[in-house]
Amino acid sequence: MSNYLKATDFGSKDALLSGDPNKIVKGTEINDEFDSIQTAVNSKANTNNTALTGTPTAPTATAGTSTAQVATTAFVTSAVTAYDAALTVSTSQIENDAVTTAKIAPTGVTANTYGSATAIPVVTVNAEGQVTSATTAAITIADPIGVGQTWQNPSRSLGTTYTNTTGRPIQVTASVKNTASAVVGGVTIFNSNTVSCCGVPQISFFPLSFIVPNNTTYVINGAGLNVWAELR
Repeated sequence: MSNYLKATDFGSKDALLSGDPNKIVKGTEINDEFDSIQTAVNSKANTNNTALTGTPTAPTATAGTSTAQVATTAFVTSAVTAYDAALTVSTSQIENDAVTTAKIAPTGVTANTYGSATAIPVVTVNAEGQVTSATTAAITIADPIGVGQTWQNPSRSLGTTYTNTTGRPIQVTASVKNTASAVVGGVTIFNSNTVSCCGVPQISFFPLSFIVPNNTTYVINGAGLNVWAELR
């Protein structure tokens, strides 16, 4: 853009003597002045939708200013520098696109393979998705009934309540005369009786077989006991 500079001093012409040819205002002088004014006006920036060229300057606003005021490069540089200082990124954090183990904060978990045929992994994860602890827990599977157990003939009596304290389920079999019932944990699981036929009393021995869970009571009732055995 350019500034307007007056080429003709019209005021000085008034001081000239009459008859001095320089006292006359010429049309070319007026035309030149208007051309210069037009050129200067055309090169000035508009106040609306201005397309500036060169290196325009403006006053630098005070740090923290939040208005419609023009922000200079000095203001922007100061604001960016203050923002960067507030981030406080340490070397143990990710600082660029190259992720390395040195930039990931350790969680204290030892590198290892957790879990096996006899143990399962136990993992703790924090809110950021990091594994903060890893251990194993032994897999405990109780042996099925019969494994490590033997048939035995304990001293048992009808009508007496017993409790399985072996730590494992046991199986009980018995042969009971005539009327018989079996109750396990307070629940009747077997009940039978013998009836007379044609006026002749019948004698029968009922076979019983049932499983008793650990720490559960069991009792067999009946008129007579033939056999009582337990797999325990």
